Parts: sequence; structure tokens; C-alpha cells
Amino acid sequence: MSHLAGAAPYSARSCIKGATSRAEKMERAENPQPSVTPLAVIVTMGVGMGLAMAPATESIMGSLPKAKAGVGSAVNDTTREVGGALGVAILGSLLAAGYHSSMDASAAVQALPGPAAATAHDSLGGAMQVAAQLGPSGSSLVADATRAFVEAMSSTVLVGAAVAAAGALVALIWLPSRAASPVDELEGDEPTVTLDDELTLAAD
Repeated sequence: MSHLAGAAPYSARSCIKGATSRAEKMERAENPQPSVTPLAVIVTMGVGMGLAMAPATESIMGSLPKAKAGVGSAVNDTTREVGGALGVAILGSLLAAGYHSSMDASAAVQALPGPAAATAHDSLGGAMQVAAQLGPSGSSLVADATRAFVEAMSSTVLVGAAVAAAGALVALIWLPSRAASPVDELEGDEPTVTLDDELTLAAD
């Protein structure tokens, strides 16, 4: 399909799918739905990411001569892995910062002793552990931690959706619809001399 429509619009549509699914995920987090709906959102996001990668790879590899195919493949894999690592690190940091900020104002956390408060403040899992040890009195801590996590996730998903939308714009503006024709011979390479050429030169 990317050969027919070109890589740029195809990649842009895929990024838009990813952005839309992230926005839907935020809405579902704030308004819980049956498990089938979040699954559909995650599948949509995965399909969008998968469809964006194929034409982008084709744009890189299709524009290179065969002698540079290994270099192009390495650069393509490196940029993808670096982008994924940065995305996880940045979005994860935003999620953690949002959760910590919300838990700072939690009365349930402030009422806990030092070590327990630090555990609950650190992560949602830690808060659930502390709440389980508190018994029925830990319900307010569960509510605060859950609300803090959902709010942090919602804002983080919005950032991810904005980045995906920006990726769609970049693809439309700068990504060529079709890869340029590769140059068969690398510039600066000496011409290949065949045996017939050598015999001809010797005869002259």
C-alpha cells in the first residue's frame, strides 16, 4: 500500500492512528470501560506504530546503493532503538513526576510514618502494599494512589499523543513519498576494469 500512496502520507496516517489511540486511552483511564475497549485502543496503537515503521524503513533503504545497505540498516535500527529508549525514559519520568506530585498532597500519605510514607509515595505498587498492611483504614490511601496514577497517566498519554501528531506532521513535510533512486556506483570509486578491457589496452 505504501508503494501506491507513498511513504509520507502512509506514515503520517499511521502516526495519527497512534496519537488517536493515546487520546482514547486517556479518556478510558478517566472513564473506566469494559476490558475489550482498552484492548481495542492498544491494538489500534500497535497497528499504527507497525504501519509507520515499514514505509519509513523503505524510504531509508530504498534510497541507498547496495554497497551501503548494511550502513543504512544499522542507522535505521539505531534510530529506532534510541527513539524507543528515549520515549520510555521521558514518558516514564513524566508519569513518575505526576504521580509523586499528586501524592505530595495526599492526606493519607502524610498520616503515615516515614518509611511507609516513602514507599507509598514512590509508586502505585508500593502504595497498594502499604494499604494492604493497614487493612480497612488503607482505603483512603488506595483511592488517593489510584487517582494520582490515573491523573499522571492521562497527562503522560497526552504528551505521547502530541509527539505522535508532531511525527505525522514531520512525515508529511519532510519524508519523501517515494525513495530516491539509488546510485549504482559510489562516488569516488574507481571504474571496474574487466579482462576484455585489459586485453584491448594490451593490443593497443
